[in-house]
Amino acid sequence: IPAIDVAVDRYRFAGPIEPSYLVASAGARSTIRAVADFVCSGVDDEVEIQAALDQLTRGRVVMSAGKFVMGTNTHAVTIAVPPNVHLQGLGSAVTLLTYEDVATFDFQITYGTNSELSDFGIFEEMIE
Repeated sequence: IPAIDVAVDRYRFAGPIEPSYLVASAGARSTIRAVADFVCSGVDDEVEIQAALDQLTRGRVVMSAGKFVMGTNTHAVTIAVPPNVHLQGLGSAVTLLTYEDVATFDFQITYGTNSELSDFGIFEEMIE
């Protein structure tokens, strides 16, 4: 059987491929940034993450390695993960959501039915 037939058979068995988007951090390698669907600037990166999430009714948003800076221009950030969508990083020590360490900062992630959150870390960062 030619390789293409094997691939088609596997696709039929596994079902449809879920839609997905890649969000690159400002510090991601240039090769990753070049192929990413959304590219962050290091300022209010929640905007690009949310834009990717808003494109899906099911599927996956994968965040690259690197630091994603939340709430640069505000002290309240909510990332809303829609139902049936998975927000995924590349590991809790590799994909980092950061925000400035201020007493009034409010950072939330809300999620719908059958949503998943995995493989990213969240931490306060001391800004001097």
